[in-house]
Amino acid sequence: SSELRHLMAYVVAIEKGLDAVAIDEAAMALLSSDDPARTALRLKAAYSAAKSLEGGTDRLVDGFSKQERAALIFAWISAQVPLETPKRFVEPALTEFQDVEIIHLRTTCAMASLVGRTAAVLRNPPSNDALALLESHGVETSSLTIRAQNRTRSK
Repeated sequence: SSELRHLMAYVVAIEKGLDAVAIDEAAMALLSSDDPARTALRLKAAYSAAKSLEGGTDRLVDGFSKQERAALIFAWISAQVPLETPKRFVEPALTEFQDVEIIHLRTTCAMASLVGRTAAVLRNPPSNDALALLESHGVETSSLTIRAQNRTRSK
């Protein structure tokens, strides 16, 4: 879905610390949604769900199907641009998606990375409309805060 693609791009932007991109992707997820209140809740949990295979016992994954969670994990690991990806991080996507869908996931991650790199060079601030939309739904806009809230905690 369009919403899931924007949630994936949001996760990539949060992981890379690109606040302006994260804010705009979150706004696009809300605008593409049939249920913005549900999408706002999913935005608040997306980064946690993406890191859910990393460990810790308190990961918030509510509101995501196994397939959606696999896509978010795939986005999170792709944002780190590893030379070699541990299979445990891509296994959920390989299990939940067909080969052609994996190509779509990878394309979404690649585009999110391209947009992020371009935004980092241009240093454009997020739009005021996007900031207002996220504020109206209580969605955090600082990638540093989101990453700090979701650092790995041991059992």
